[in-house]
Amino acid sequence: MFNKSTFSGTANEIVTAVTNNTVTISLPDDVTIGNDLTVTGDLTVSGTTTTVDSTTVNIGDNIIELN
Repeated sequence: MFNKSTFSGTANEIVTAVTNNTVTISLPDDVTIGNDLTVTGDLTVSGTTTTVDSTTVNIGDNIIELN
């Protein structure tokens, strides 16, 4: 008896394909993460990177003297 299997991905999260009895499961070309992301181990970024180092300061006075 032949059992039929179904492989399906979730929208824009997992891509599945079956070719010649080979199942391929992968990420789409563009991935958006809507919640927290934790990376354990090394992180390698290829392409353009943007680094922002900022602190928000709320000041009640309209005159600011900086060094």
